[in-house]
Amino acid sequence: RQWERTPLDGSRLLIAQIWLQKARKRRVFTSTISGIIDKRKDDHCHSCYQTCSYESLTVGLAWEGDYSTSAIDNLIHLFEDNYGPEECSPDLWKAFFRKHALFYTICNDCTKKTHKSSRVSALHKTMRPENVSSDEETDSQAEEDEAAMEMIIFDP
Repeated sequence: RQWERTPLDGSRLLIAQIWLQKARKRRVFTSTISGIIDKRKDDHCHSCYQTCSYESLTVGLAWEGDYSTSAIDNLIHLFEDNYGPEECSPDLWKAFFRKHALFYTICNDCTKKTHKSSRVSALHKTMRPENVSSDEETDSQAEEDEAAMEMIIFDP
């Protein structure tokens, strides 16, 4: 596919810069605490409570008591709420992470079930009638929706 090569400007440039800044911060923060996470692997799965071989278990993060692949994003958001979005100190992040992180060991079978159910859930959410726009929507309604989305995107 031939991607557009024109330079970004205005709101598109701002969105790209914000996204890139958040992605870099996530990468740095994740690599900073990966050793802490690896050391927290249990000898059993927290979902099915079966004792498995060490190789078939993965340790990750939990959010609200359940295994979650987005828990790191939630923790970073909580960190930014407490210390501000500009704070990038690895030592402060590690201390915050140790205090707030919940670890979750999960076996390969439960991981597959979790991913399968999350895909079904995501498909269900995208197929709801209220998520489908109608041709009767006016341009002003579409512009209001777009403005609301921009407010969400730029909300610090």
